[in-house]
Amino acid sequence: MNGGKGSIMATQGSDWLNYFQAMDFLGVSRSTLDGWRKSGRLPFSKLPNGQLRIRRAELDAWLESLVEA
Repeated sequence: MNGGKGSIMATQGSDWLNYFQAMDFLGVSRSTLDGWRKSGRLPFSKLPNGQLRIRRAELDAWLESLVEA
């Protein structure tokens, strides 16, 4: 799904996921992830170079909140 832009396995132990890794991890399309990000449902951070990252702990907490709801 990510077209070789990185894999979740490459970031084990890393605190941050890039956009493509988050798409792969969640199993959603870019448009779905874009919608969630733009609506504020997912807390992405923008780096000075324009790249987007999400903390793995924040993603895990968000997923857990969905299970609890």
